[in-house]
Amino acid sequence: MTPSARVERHGVLRFSGGQITSHVEADVHHSSRLKDRDVDIGALDSATVHSALSRRKLFGSINKVIDASISGRVVDVDGVQYDDKNQLRRMHRRSVLLTRTHGGIATTRATVGTADSIKVADCLPVATRLAPEQEMTPTLPDRIMFSPLAFAELLAEFAAVAFSVQDAPDVYRREERWLGEKLGPPGLSVVDDPAATGGWPIDLHGRYRSHVPLVERGVAIGAVTAVKEGGAPGARSDIPELAAYPADLVMSFSQNKPCGLETAPTLHIGRVHYVSVIDAHRGILTASTRDTVWLYRPGKPAAAVGDMRITVAMPDLLSGIVGTLPGSSETVPVSWGGVVVRCPFVVCEGVSL
Repeated sequence: MTPSARVERHGVLRFSGGQITSHVEADVHHSSRLKDRDVDIGALDSATVHSALSRRKLFGSINKVIDASISGRVVDVDGVQYDDKNQLRRMHRRSVLLTRTHGGIATTRATVGTADSIKVADCLPVATRLAPEQEMTPTLPDRIMFSPLAFAELLAEFAAVAFSVQDAPDVYRREERWLGEKLGPPGLSVVDDPAATGGWPIDLHGRYRSHVPLVERGVAIGAVTAVKEGGAPGARSDIPELAAYPADLVMSFSQNKPCGLETAPTLHIGRVHYVSVIDAHRGILTASTRDTVWLYRPGKPAAAVGDMRITVAMPDLLSGIVGTLPGSSETVPVSWGGVVVRCPFVVCEGVSL
């Protein structure tokens, strides 16, 4: 049985200052072949009505417990697709991103789950207490802690070039540059796992998606590949939109002892945006920090440093990981491509930004 095209309905509710600023839905069609049969969009209707009502209800609940200083969005993706065995597969995932401004300082929290699983308490950002401003100086520490929201953006951008094979040139680059490369300490692991993040259980060809190990014991061992039907990994797809990149990343780090903020001064980066690759062969990224960078000394915010533009080689950043905050793993949305990442607060040392 020929699998169907995939149809997704994306619903986005945005709000600011205690008011809804937009609430829209759009259908997105994905197909692996021109001959894919159509899927009945009516199969989405009941799911998306529930999602739309739930978005408004969540917004109302947020407004009841917090003042108008909060802004953000609630995004639902509901999808249907027949697999290669003619079974209708459904997918639903919700992401919530809230930013709270208090005393001129913005803090953001992101949450990924389902319409039924995400509660108001899961979404609310905690206002950071004010600290004396500190200008940028060369004395800032080289010990850096990235929140899950910040680290996810960097990891996803790097994974798209280091662990993605679209066609023959990518196969060469991966085997020549990244395959077998030591990227981090032995405790570092990265997998692409849709089951862990609520992603699609099947690909656009209707075939079951299993988890793909990308980094194991700190060494690059795998990649997500674009596979032409009946072809080999890395063969050019017959439809240009069929791109392959790790979209459901899970990063973990095993450590002998907990890593905290009690001892050394630490620079805390809570969020980044405008992330881009400037050297794919060396894995160098550039990004801007957002919502203020904080200096912790020791264990508490000591100074607001302000936002900055950073450039970093991801192999150096991953190699510099010394630990993670225990029990801090969060599943967060990335700002592009529908990518979702699960990772903890990551602490690095000796990294040049």
